Amino acid sequence: MKKENNEKALEAYKVPSSSKVSALTNSVSDVIAKVKALKITSAKKFEEAETLRSSVKAAIKKIESLYEDSLAEVKKAKASIESVRKTIVSKQASLTAPFEEALKELNMKLIAFQNEEEERLFKLEEIARKAEEAKNPKAKEKLLSELPKIKTTESRASLSSGSFIDNWKAEVTDFSLLPDEYKIVDQVALNKAAKELKDSFNIPGAKAVNEKFIR
Repeated sequence: MKKENNEKALEAYKVPSSSKVSALTNSVSDVIAKVKALKITSAKKFEEAETLRSSVKAAIKKIESLYEDSLAEVKKAKASIESVRKTIVSKQASLTAPFEEALKELNMKLIAFQNEEEERLFKLEEIARKAEEAKNPKAKEKLLSELPKIKTTESRASLSSGSFIDNWKAEVTDFSLLPDEYKIVDQVALNKAAKELKDSFNIPGAKAVNEKFIR
């Protein structure tokens, strides 16, 4: 069945039949034998080689011309298929676009909430640390009194259909302070350093920014 379909496709694209090219293909072994046996040791042999070379090139050109129409038909088919593909992709994109926009907005809101929550938790941890270190009882009491003012959710939120992905990148804060190797500015190198160092990023003139996204 597969062979039959293949033969029909070849016929549809006007591929020459074996009988049409047999005259050329039958001479292949003879040409190869002549080339292998040929030794150019004189001007006469050189001329013979040139004549043989011309006939080989002519055979190649003839075979190429036999398949020109077939290749042209394939090119047309490919152009037609590509046009159909682009139409399908365009239709798909027009339908998914509103959902993509909605997803983008949702992602931004989720990330904003998570960032706020992390900010609150950081403040709580910082106050707790300072209270622990405070030697003066009144100072400790004052610090602890600030804890209820910082509202946090009862439990840490988590995504059921995705996950928050850290996305560190560098942001130049003072170009004059950047080391020479970063003054191009090589944003790729800075982002790579931000991904590797994260909170420990310490390149002068730049800072690490974690722009999270959802996958």
